Amino acid sequence: MILLALTKWLGFLTNIYVLRYVTKAFHIDILILVQILFISNVSIVIIMTDTNSSKELNAGGYLAAYFYRVPKKNYNSISENLKKFIPWFESNGVRLEYYQLAGKDTQETIESANASGMFIMVNITKTLAAEDEDIWMELQYFRDQNHRKEVYAKMMSDKSLEPLGKEFMGLISHGGNLITGMFNRLER
Repeated sequence: MILLALTKWLGFLTNIYVLRYVTKAFHIDILILVQILFISNVSIVIIMTDTNSSKELNAGGYLAAYFYRVPKKNYNSISENLKKFIPWFESNGVRLEYYQLAGKDTQETIESANASGMFIMVNITKTLAAEDEDIWMELQYFRDQNHRKEVYAKMMSDKSLEPLGKEFMGLISHGGNLITGMFNRLER
């Protein structure tokens, strides 16, 4: 996914326009936010996604979520390690996504809520991380619980993944737990 953003803030937004351009290889969503009060306030976000891989993979009715701490000095190594897992999961019909906590953005959101009188938010870093650590989130999308069991059994028996797993365990922080949760999608 490629994300290009151009933003200039001068006030509140009054109109949102979404345009979509689709080709065989990818689609582009263009989100244009225009402020009527100050015409110079225009935000443009362009997202390009490879639809061949993302559309064929499971949207998932069953989600496995993992949170783990990684020393900041391991950022490049953990990024490379995690990318190596993606082809294996995709070949087994699992959509796999990784996210690194945007700590500054999280704190700004909390401060904004507090300024509005909403004193109910707590920064996840106060719960999960130390000063020299980042928080990572891994999301694995499965068709259902049986699909997850099948894939995990296959993963445990696949000897080619052992070096990647050992490398992963050497890169994350210890002294805490790998926080894990399995979620069922709310049906519409």
